[in-house]
Amino acid sequence: MPLNNDSVVLAKGFYTSTKSPIIVKHGNIYGNYALSLDYVLSDGTTKRILTVRLFVSRVQLESLLDNLFDKYGNYHLNYLIFMSSAFFEDNAPGVYMREINKFIMKFNNNLLPEHVPFDKNMLYDEFNTIRRIWRTKEFAGIKAQMLFVNDNIYTHYMYTGMNKNLK
Repeated sequence: MPLNNDSVVLAKGFYTSTKSPIIVKHGNIYGNYALSLDYVLSDGTTKRILTVRLFVSRVQLESLLDNLFDKYGNYHLNYLIFMSSAFFEDNAPGVYMREINKFIMKFNNNLLPEHVPFDKNMLYDEFNTIRRIWRTKEFAGIKAQMLFVNDNIYTHYMYTGMNKNLK
């Protein structure tokens, strides 16, 4: 059972309102994380909402959330997936990000933009991409848990089957 979603935190995604419920529910666990967040990029008087997808290895959960705040400000977390460090393939982070980057390029004329604009409609395909990644040999036997899902994307989460355990 690689992906377990029994105790997902469902809330608005801003750092200031989600850090505490996530830590209370899951503790300050150590491991690997796949996540998506939105942040505001200010360029003079122009502001754009951009999305970042990351795979972060071997870090405490609270440190991860705080470091993201230091870098992106009061970011808006879309989802957060935890994978334990035990028995973790060294090439799994690279595999994950390569597949996510292919997914992003599919919507950007086969280019990987420096800044990816926010597009809520991409989440359905993104969740399906994640499910496909979890079925690769690099992730075979790795136990993962969905820690957080933004309530704004809950319908995408449910409709794609990300709420169900992957077998």
